[in-house]
This record gives sequence, structure tokens and C-alpha cells, in this order.
Amino acid sequence: MYLATRGRDIWETKLRVIENCRKLDMKICLVPTIIRTINDDQVGEIFRFAVENIDVISAISYQPVCFTGRIDTEQRLQQRYTLGDLARDIAQASGAVVERDFYPLSIVMPLSQFLETVTAQPKIKPSCHTDCAFGSYFLVSDDKQVYPFPRVLDIEAMFSGMNRLARQLKPHAGRLSLLDKMRIYQMFKGVFRPEEAPADLTVKGFLSALQGMVDKSKGRGQAGKGNYRTLMAAGMHFQDRYNYDIERVKRCVIPYSTPAGLIPFCAYNSGPMYRPLIEKMFARS
Repeated sequence: MYLATRGRDIWETKLRVIENCRKLDMKICLVPTIIRTINDDQVGEIFRFAVENIDVISAISYQPVCFTGRIDTEQRLQQRYTLGDLARDIAQASGAVVERDFYPLSIVMPLSQFLETVTAQPKIKPSCHTDCAFGSYFLVSDDKQVYPFPRVLDIEAMFSGMNRLARQLKPHAGRLSLLDKMRIYQMFKGVFRPEEAPADLTVKGFLSALQGMVDKSKGRGQAGKGNYRTLMAAGMHFQDRYNYDIERVKRCVIPYSTPAGLIPFCAYNSGPMYRPLIEKMFARS
């Protein structure tokens, strides 16, 4: 892959970076570009690599290829890789079920609202178009077994519960009362599926795994041993001139901040291509 896209093999360099991050107890999100016929056969290997290095890798954001410049129709169709293709390939590698385990990114809006209420801190609310991004979270055990969240939880009931709790909870300066904590526990207990969960995973253990998503002392490095760790596997498909959708642009959540104002990512880099216009307007000779 690196020889085809970068002209040189940089795999060993990547491995050294991961080892350095491990020493520093840092989290890593892998962001591979996937091109059919070039490296689409490696989607599963990338997932398994992340599982094997779950102490330092917390997420994979696969990015199906976005074509820039001219390309003939035959090559474009040959190399086009979609989010649907990605869901299938991740499912094959992880044991997930496409129809059950993958959701658009925007479904986490209730989680953002819930965390904002609980922590009294603003959170990002990704309300992007359903065709822009999707993904799933996986629980990873110490022996590297993976379990999709929707297998062990009723995801839709959980998000409905989070919406309800976001309205009910009344934390003081980010601190929850005992009653609020009981409400949260009861909500998760109600959506937990013990018959589908691994035998050693309890509601309390699941909540600890969730806490590890934001607290390194529970989820990463040596401190995370003994806990189920979490791995996000997601896809974000940036547009090009051959699949441009204005409805997606309207709901962009990754705008460029320019001297001329905010411009949606895909409008800046593809489609009408605002990038050269902005660069020409503000270039200095």
C-alpha cells in the first residue's frame, strides 16, 4: 500500500510511532485511506492489528477513497470503495452483523447531550448527514475477543434513555447526586443484554469500560488491564466530483475556517472547489 501511494515502504516507521505512543501512554486513532484493488483486502487486517494493540489504539477511522483531479470512468469504477463495502469488510473481520451493529455517526447526538449534562462541559454534537459517516464500538477483552456494543446493549433504547436522562439529571457543578447515579445505573441495567454479553461482563464492568473511553487510567496502557477496552471502528467518506451531494454539504460538521468564513469540507476540496478561490483571494506574492 505504501509503495503504491507514497512511493516507499514506511511500515517500520509506523510501528516505531506506535511503540513511542505506548511508552508515553497515548491514544492512537488509525486513519487509513481505502482504495478498491489497492488495499481493500487489508480492512480486516487493520481491524485485527488495532485489536492486538488495543492498549494504545482506541479507534480506526477508515476513509474510502475520494478522487481528485481527472480519472477515467473504468479506473474510477474499479477503485471506488463505499461505506457499504466498508461495513461488510469490518463485519467479516469482527463477527459483527451489518444490519444490527452499524449506525450513522449522528446517532451519538443523545450521548453528547447526556455527557454535556453529566459533566457540565460542552460536547461536540455530530449532526452530519447519514451518508457521511458511520461506525460501531466494540468491547475488547484481555484475550482479544471482540463484542460489538449493539450485541450486548439495546442501542436504540439506550440512546432514548440518554435523551430522557439529559432532561432529568440536575448535576451541581458537574457532580451527580446519589439519585442521579442510581437513575443512570438503572437505565444501563435496563438495556444490558446479559444473555448476549460475555460471561464475565456485568453492568458495572460495562460502565467501567465506557469510562475508559475518556479516562486513560481505566482504558489504556497497563492501567486498563483487567477491564474491557473499547475500540471504535468507523468510516468517513469525503465527497468528490463524481458523487457530490448538496444535502450532505448542508449538514457538514467539518468546516474549514477561512478569512472568507466557514466552508464545508467537501465544498472546499471537491465539487465546486472553493479552495483555489480562497487561496487566490488571500495569496501573498
